[in-house]
Amino acid sequence: MFYWVGRNQNDPFAPSWVSGDTNSDIEGVSAINGAGVFSAPSNCACDYTASVQWADGTSSTALLGGRGPRTLGAFGPHAYAEEGTDFTLTNVSDNWGATKFGASTITGHDKYKFT
Repeated sequence: MFYWVGRNQNDPFAPSWVSGDTNSDIEGVSAINGAGVFSAPSNCACDYTASVQWADGTSSTALLGGRGPRTLGAFGPHAYAEEGTDFTLTNVSDNWGATKFGASTITGHDKYKFT
């Protein structure tokens, strides 16, 4: 339990962006892509939510999983229709209202090319 007096509360579990992930996928194939890593001071995925805005205009709710002590990875399901390199934007929030954004890169490859 937290107490505060005289001003707005401090958020001891506010997330911060650590790094974006880089993904390389085949066009048209749905994959669970790593969207990025953020600090999770509470060390519990239950205290955070995340969503991913994909460059093709779609979005998905991110799954959260451990990436190390006090860090969580955000993973989102997605399939790109065409090959190319795009950026994603991940929004991470804690249950107390703090929000952070971070960017990642995704490269989609033609399904008939091997790279």
